[in-house]
Amino acid sequence: MKKLILLLTGLLYISCAYSQPLLVTSSLPLSVDSVETHRVDDSLVRIIRHNMELQPLLEIERISTPDIKLVETLKIDAVTVNGETLRFKESDGVFIETLKIHKGIVEFTLGYYFHRGGNPLIQCTINVNNNKLGMLNCKHHKTS
Repeated sequence: MKKLILLLTGLLYISCAYSQPLLVTSSLPLSVDSVETHRVDDSLVRIIRHNMELQPLLEIERISTPDIKLVETLKIDAVTVNGETLRFKESDGVFIETLKIHKGIVEFTLGYYFHRGGNPLIQCTINVNNNKLGMLNCKHHKTS
């Protein structure tokens, strides 16, 4: 009788252990704020916006179709304006003010906060036509 009770108790524990739902965690980093995908020519362009306070980074990926394979990735954690490289981690903050794709060009505006004071707007473009990611071009944003 004791063996039967032990056997039933063991089976009960095993059944409870296997009936518990498995914990599934996301492979998406917690720093990611949003992901958007656009079709440009024969490719998909995916823009991954990170929370700039947690991970100051903007990623642009080109994905081939119809086989859906990652072809190129551009990780932007710094920009160069007038020969000066502005690293996001070396600022008091960098924020993506605007971001869009228009006619195969990724356009975004950054608010860059210097330690020494000042916060210029920086306008950047990346051409994603012709099935390749172009060079990152940035300049100071002119306000009208």
